[in-house]
Amino acid sequence: MPRRQNLTKRQAHVLDFIRNYVAENNLAPTLGEIGDGLGVNRVTVFEHVRALEQKGWIRTERHLSRSIELIDDNTAARGVPIYGRIAAGQPIDVVPEAERDTFDPADLFQDDKDLYMLEVHGESMIEDHIRDGDHVIVESRQTAQPGETVVALVRGQEATLKRYYPMGKETRLEPRNSTMEPIVLPTQDVTVQGVVVGVLRQY
Repeated sequence: MPRRQNLTKRQAHVLDFIRNYVAENNLAPTLGEIGDGLGVNRVTVFEHVRALEQKGWIRTERHLSRSIELIDDNTAARGVPIYGRIAAGQPIDVVPEAERDTFDPADLFQDDKDLYMLEVHGESMIEDHIRDGDHVIVESRQTAQPGETVVALVRGQEATLKRYYPMGKETRLEPRNSTMEPIVLPTQDVTVQGVVVGVLRQY
């Protein structure tokens, strides 16, 4: 089975419709029925169904009108993967590949963004109201504007959460804690892995 990938809000709506239709009718809907139910045309439905199949949520058979088969319907349709913890003090081990959990911020952020979540470990960003134990929502990208809060990979081995200030041959990774000093490194030793777009805190 293909590795599950996260869905956009629109793709999740299509998947929810398919699940509900199967539960009520004990058979899969046609593309036309999905379109009628969601108020969209068949071309749009086809693109979403193809995306669901490519992302590992359904199977289809060509040339059959009711060929949609749900895969492992016990798994939630939406979610941002929690990859692990991120240092907000001294850098720690690089963000692990394995996912630990999922969270659904679909109503808080724009569709089609490549997002993931990290648990903050440390106090270096407290003056930006990012505290130890918080979760940051990160947009995965390799570029950032000066002053943005980024997930920075240091020397290809350690990840840290800091304000990002490129300075030509050097890059300054600046904490937002007046008791801590910035980290200044050769630019080639710093790789941007994502930019923080939100913070979540449980009280």
